[in-house]
Amino acid sequence: MNDMGLIKLLLYGSLILNYVRAIVDSKGTESTSINPMDTNDTINTETAVNFRLPHYIVPKQYDVELALDTEKDIIYGICNISIAIYKVTSNISFHSMNLNIIECTLSQRDNINKKTYRSHHISHIHDLQIIILNFPYLIFPGNYILNITFTSVISNDVGGFVKIPYINTNKNKKWLIATDNSATGMRHLFPCWDEPRIKAKFNISIKHFKHYEAFSNTAPIYKSHKNLKYKYNDFFQKNRK
Repeated sequence: MNDMGLIKLLLYGSLILNYVRAIVDSKGTESTSINPMDTNDTINTETAVNFRLPHYIVPKQYDVELALDTEKDIIYGICNISIAIYKVTSNISFHSMNLNIIECTLSQRDNINKKTYRSHHISHIHDLQIIILNFPYLIFPGNYILNITFTSVISNDVGGFVKIPYINTNKNKKWLIATDNSATGMRHLFPCWDEPRIKAKFNISIKHFKHYEAFSNTAPIYKSHKNLKYKYNDFFQKNRK
């Protein structure tokens, strides 16, 4: 390991099992955020009573982009989830813990004249670690893309990404960043349907500087060097078993 050191990201949870090592920087300025912890909860009765998420909304694929600002201990994330809706609804529920949801939009995937829905209210069921997106319109069965932008923190107190010091071969203090390895650790990393019955495909993008590398237990799909701000972008793919 060189003097620059490496930050290890262990993407390990009930949804995916990726081992990633990288360092990344901040992703620009942050827009005005909606913190689900501060909203007035409008609880979906069906979801609150049942421990499992509603069966009529099923995720098919996750496209996740993660970037870490290690100086500010902030994670910037974008999650595009391809979902199939099988029943008319006006809300969407998923797992999330200690994530600051900035914006959520839903767009039709197959329709030529695509319609975009914006969530007008976000509710949080704290005990079940569930977020509920409430929409002002009825959403009919079909295939959709749920886009969620979010931030979270690197902290040893709230799960998700934790920061551990270590001494490298040159006797310099460096930091190891790893994720919560618990059964529900994935919901601390990005919004998801964190249930064993649900199988989905994952595309993970890790942004980092050119002096660092990202590794996974699966070979990278490709590496992009076009992003001048982050220099390098590594893409990994994982199918849930």
